[in-house]
Amino acid sequence: MRRIGRGGALARFASLAAIALAILYPLVILVFTAFKTPGDLITNPTGPPSEWTFANFVQAWTQAGMATLMVNSLIVSGGVVVGTVILSSLGGFALGRLRLRGTGVLPLLLTIGLVLPFEVLMIPLFYSFRAVGLLDSYLSMILPQVALGLPFGILLLRSFIAELPQDFFDAAEIDGAGLWNQYRHVAMPLARPALVALAVLELIWSWNQYLVALVMVQDPHLRTIPLGLSLFVGRHESNYTALAAAAVIALVPSLILYIVFHREALRANLAGALK
Repeated sequence: MRRIGRGGALARFASLAAIALAILYPLVILVFTAFKTPGDLITNPTGPPSEWTFANFVQAWTQAGMATLMVNSLIVSGGVVVGTVILSSLGGFALGRLRLRGTGVLPLLLTIGLVLPFEVLMIPLFYSFRAVGLLDSYLSMILPQVALGLPFGILLLRSFIAELPQDFFDAAEIDGAGLWNQYRHVAMPLARPALVALAVLELIWSWNQYLVALVMVQDPHLRTIPLGLSLFVGRHESNYTALAAAAVIALVPSLILYIVFHREALRANLAGALK
């Protein structure tokens, strides 16, 4: 039995190591490519650079205008995170603590919205935004992403808030706290892990969102990072080394954010927020 147990542990370790290698290998190739010259990429596409160079990062930063792209992405992603977290917390509190008519049907409708892809909505949304004159603006990129993130956010916060002890809310009600004060001073402080997890997930998703910006924005000064990366891919020629360098630059902010807040996301999972 001990041999079987050791063999099973070794098999699990080997499986996890293979999965980690499959996930990390493309990232390693991306970093290697970012430090290669175009000629080195042709002769050695998968190995480490024969001569490390930072010229690709300089070219990516100047040619694509990474500073402007990052500012635009920060504005859009920040607006998406703020709007999604606030509205999701309100909706999650209402569904998790209040007993209203239709609360049994709303989670089903939210589940339908959760699986509804943007590709189905982009044409009517484009004409709707054009009719009200919101195309080529930050709002044309923020509002659709907030709407797409609300089903997941509301279901996440609803599950977390519904698991909170009723005694906290009873004590607050005895002290004279209304629904608004219960939301602000009881539910939201206790739901902080779920709020941080939602903010991190929405920021990473919005930071990498390509299709919404492609459909809603034609002004080059409003391009986000995913649109800026497409500048290095042409019809007849592509600069893959500069593209890899730009991708590494774009990866750094979201990676730092996840490293800083990953414990909060894990705490939300362990607390049952994603059940």
